[in-house]
Amino acid sequence: MPRAKERLEAIPEAGYRFNQTFVMEGLKYQLIFPMANIFVNMEGDVMERPRHIGIIGAGTCPDATYQLARNLGLEIGKKGWLLICGGLGGVMEGAARGCSEAGGLTVGLLPGLTKQSANPFIRIPIPTGLGEGRNLLVVRGSDLLVSIAGGYGTLSEIALALKINKPVIGLETWKEISGIHYVTDYQEAIRLIIQLLGESSHDT
Repeated sequence: MPRAKERLEAIPEAGYRFNQTFVMEGLKYQLIFPMANIFVNMEGDVMERPRHIGIIGAGTCPDATYQLARNLGLEIGKKGWLLICGGLGGVMEGAARGCSEAGGLTVGLLPGLTKQSANPFIRIPIPTGLGEGRNLLVVRGSDLLVSIAGGYGTLSEIALALKINKPVIGLETWKEISGIHYVTDYQEAIRLIIQLLGESSHDT
């Protein structure tokens, strides 16, 4: 695998476990760029990128909803998926916290102009200056969205996703919306993500 080796040597260390080798789904991988979760399939010399899972929901929420989002985020991080959200508090913070605790990568698409507005569990804060318009970026940047609770901002993201036929999973969120895949707990949400996006944790 000379080409894979050359790529590995050409990329400087950036983050947690550079050159960490592990086995996932029967294939051997090497983590070459932890900041972006970029992998080399050591058996096939293929660059892979993680699934992008969008989490949408209320910017403020009760503790039980926060913990629900945190549990979901934890499982997303364990799967090696990238978590995308609006970067602020409430459901967004809970999900980002869980994902971060599992060693996952979190991206926050912020409505304002400063990175400092992101919650402390956002690894990559991206200020957009678009206000609520950043909702479209969250939708477009995700392979699938999970909606947890939420108000009209979350409803707008649901509508944008359904408009472009992007899968939406609903967990204690807006009811009786045609097109949403409703689940009752975060474990069921994870199973449905795998079902909707395929068994692989990564895009090739």
